[in-house]
Amino acid sequence: MKKIIDYINFYLGCEVTFPESTLGAKYTIAASMNGTAYLNMAYKGRFSTVIQDIRIIKPLLRKMDSITEDECKNLYYNIYNEYHKGMTYKSWWLDEDNEHYTTNFRLYAGEHRVNAINYLRSISIDMDGLIDAGLAIDKETIK
Repeated sequence: MKKIIDYINFYLGCEVTFPESTLGAKYTIAASMNGTAYLNMAYKGRFSTVIQDIRIIKPLLRKMDSITEDECKNLYYNIYNEYHKGMTYKSWWLDEDNEHYTTNFRLYAGEHRVNAINYLRSISIDMDGLIDAGLAIDKETIK
């Protein structure tokens, strides 16, 4: 069974929510230690740090298939371009129907893998199945 405490450090800087969060405030993960999350809070032009139990926070993430064409291009051209000379981002990322960006994306070894993972995490992509496990909220479903 997955636990959020095992993944939270991979999502530092990610926006989160929790049951007692202030409506309209934006919380991001600054650090975590010993089951405690230290969150930066921005609300009405004011900033503060909030300390919260990791078990009750939920990162606001996006599923891999929500990646946009621009994000895909950025990932490909800035990270993989040297590694995949001659390929276009479309041949590298698009599904068999040549229309949908998919999770059929393969990460290659070495520096390219680390850079790709860091980029995907920076745009709040759920790379660990936390949304499906109920440990994160799909950002695309929040209005």
